[in-house]
Order: sequence, then C-alpha cells, then structure tokens
Amino acid sequence: MKGKICFYPLFLLIILIFYSCNNEIFDESNIENKSSINKSGEVFTVTPNGVDDTQNIRDAFADAKAAGSGNTVYLSEGVFYTGLLIIEDFNGYFMGAGKGSTTIISLTGLPCANMMAQEMVPALITFSTGFPKVSDMTIEIVESPCQSYQNPWDANQIQSLIATMLIGPHAIDESFDCSGEVPEVEEGHSFIDNVEFKVSGQNETTYYHISIGGYTQINDANCYGWFKTLKGNHTVTNCDFYGTNVTGVDAFQLVDSKVIIGGSPNNGNNFYTFMAMDALDNDNTQIEVSYNVMESPIGINNLGGLNFIFYGIQYIPLSNYHIHHNKIMAEWFAIANDDFGLFADIKTLNVVIEQNEFIMDGSNGAIQGWLTKDVLVRNNRFSGTSDLGIYLGYDGFTCSNWTILGNNFNKLTTSFYPIWLGPDAEDCTVVGGNNKVNVLDEGTNNILTGVNNQGNPPGPEIREAMAARRELLKSRRR
Repeated sequence: MKGKICFYPLFLLIILIFYSCNNEIFDESNIENKSSINKSGEVFTVTPNGVDDTQNIRDAFADAKAAGSGNTVYLSEGVFYTGLLIIEDFNGYFMGAGKGSTTIISLTGLPCANMMAQEMVPALITFSTGFPKVSDMTIEIVESPCQSYQNPWDANQIQSLIATMLIGPHAIDESFDCSGEVPEVEEGHSFIDNVEFKVSGQNETTYYHISIGGYTQINDANCYGWFKTLKGNHTVTNCDFYGTNVTGVDAFQLVDSKVIIGGSPNNGNNFYTFMAMDALDNDNTQIEVSYNVMESPIGINNLGGLNFIFYGIQYIPLSNYHIHHNKIMAEWFAIANDDFGLFADIKTLNVVIEQNEFIMDGSNGAIQGWLTKDVLVRNNRFSGTSDLGIYLGYDGFTCSNWTILGNNFNKLTTSFYPIWLGPDAEDCTVVGGNNKVNVLDEGTNNILTGVNNQGNPPGPEIREAMAARRELLKSRRR
C-alpha cells in the first residue's frame, strides 16, 4: 500500500487559522550580511552553461566527496539552472560568489511525483546527513517548478516543491522498522550562511525554504506517523527569506539536536515570508531564535507533542526554545506556543520569550498560549495595534504557571486587553513593568502585582508566590 508524506506543518496551518522598557531591545541596523564561512581543502569550480547545470553540479559534489572531507564545491558568478539535487553524506563547503552574484534557479517540470514514488520528499536541494556548509548565493524557485502531481495531504493537484533546501533523511528504505519504542535516528549537521531564498510568481511554489529534520515517506500504512529522524547541530545566519506563501525555516522531528537561527547581533536573518519559522515536534532539542527581523503575518510557531494526538508515540522528551532579541512585525500573531503532549500529561516544551520587540499591525495578538505550562515572558516591548498583547488559556486548553514580568505595553493599542488570562489560565504570575494598563484575569489562582487588573483580585500571598518564581527564573536563565 502506498504511504503518505507526513505534512504536519500543513496541518498546522489549518490549526493556526483556527485559532519595563528595555534598552537591550534588538536594533535591526546591527545586522551585517557577511559570510562567516572560510573554505578549505580542494576547490571544485562550476561555471554556468545557461541551459541546465544539474549534472555539472552533481559531478562537482561527487568529485569533492571522492577527494575527502572539507573540500569545496564553488559556483562562480552567474545564473545556474538546476533540477533536483540530492547530495548524500557531504562533509564540505557549497559556496557561491555572493548573494545576487551567484544565483541558482529551479528548472520547470521537475519529477516531483517520481521522487515520492521512490520514497523521497521533493526538494530542490537535499543534503542527507553529512555536514554541508552552504553560503554566499541566491536560490530562486520559479513558479510551478514540478510536474503536476497529487498532494497526499488534500488530494489537490499541485506543482510545488516541499522545500527549497532540505536538511535531513529524505527516504526510508525497506529495512525501516517502526515496531520499536523510539524512531530511527540519523546524524547530520548543517551551517547555512549569507544565502538569499526567493520565489517567483504569485502561486505557491514551495512550502518551506529551509526544512531541517525528518521528512520521509513510508510504504507501510502501519508505520504512518513514524519517521527516520535527524540528530545534529544546525545554524542559519545572515540569510534573507522572501515569499508570500512560504515559511522561512522549518525545524521538524529533530532529536537530541541544537538549532540556532541568528544567534548574535551580526548574524541575524531577515524574514519576509508568510511565516518566519515553525518548530514542530522536536525532542530533547535546544532551539535559539535571536537577533532576527521578521516581517511576516505569522512570526514563530512552537508546537510539541502532536504525535500524542494522532499516533500515540511515547518518545517525546522535553525541548527548550529560547526566543530573544528579535524584531517581529506581524499581522496575525507573532509567537504561538502549543504543547499537545499535555493531553497525555507530558510536558514537551520549555519556552523563554524575552527582550523582543513586537510591532503589531491589527493582529490577533503578539504572544499566544493555547496549551502550555511554565512559559517565561519578560522584558519585551510591544507597539502598534492588535486585539491583545499576551493571551493564554482559552477554548478549554489549559495554560498554567506562566511568568509574565517587566513587559512594556506603552505603545500598544489593543481593542481588548494588553494581557488576557483566559478562563483556562491557572497559577500564572504577572508582574508589571511599564504597563499602560490592564490585565483581564478570568482564570484560577493567578497572581497579579504592579498592574491594573480586572476580574479576580490578587492572591493574598504574593510574596510567597514570587519567592517560588525565583527558582523558576534561575533555572531558565541562559
């Protein structure tokens, strides 16, 4: 029986539709787009032929691999037209002459359906395991790059790639075993720096620009929902992402990994996409998103434990997401945090959101919690207009033990409240920073101090409650 591609992020989009001043706030003028990769070893140069450069690029990778680790495949200045590139176990450098100087453009009519029939996920460039270091180029996906094929998620005919660049295992062979208690894991790493990702035309041409993790197709219906996952360290710096129907970076089904998106004032990325980033069902993984500029309708979505709902997989250890010093301009919402593992009383997400600047444009709200606990939100700055600033605990999805302190709402105009603790918010603490107003507390056992609140009065033991919170703050400092 034919398998299916597991499109958790596509399902996520359906879910998304459903539902003190700080001088350290990030200044986007600090961003410098400079590559930090220095090539070494032998250099295998490819020059464009103006028609189809696919085989020449494949040959250069084969030669670089044959020469050993640490070699470079270098694309000279010019425009390269390429079909699907699958690079196995490459440990070296893939470099161009710079953004706009070296441009890779996808060919049209690519055999995406054939890839899926061979248990592969359609991506223009796939690095399966190894340690590729990619830098200094522009990659552009043209409109309708694939031959028409049926989307296994919704049965529609599409001509889209799943990803511009895929990092991770791309296929499951016949030896794959889904009878164990944990997924199979492959090890692979990546470093992507100073790359511009673009799409042409108005139609959807790719779902994700960079997808890191365990996308696979499986031909055994009994295994649907299991993945050959990815373990490793991954860094994305100094990149620019464009596209009205695309997500910039997707981190999906990683295990025992570390991901850095940005990481320092001189290494931030620029996102001008439908969604800047999503992080879905990552296990025992550290994800840092910092010093980026995101001008996207949706900023960042953190989602864990989704496997519990659909497939009953029990291997979902805790992951830590640290989101700080970003400038996020959003039309829908900036950051969403949802932990579906809590349906099985297993916490899968630790989230810290601090020292970000949120500029809202008539949005639902900046920071949302649908089903999460122990989230720390502090020293962020909010401006613009939205229905809400921070909101959590509603529609029957409990959020508990959030700590919200020192945030600045002075320049945010809300149609509802800057902070809404909904009827399903429990045991949360709000400590005022430079708040313009107002917390609407409709929850249970929440502590409010230093703010104006509507609804339940502050608890009688604020001092004791804050003493307990200090231990949480100590444990969550980076």
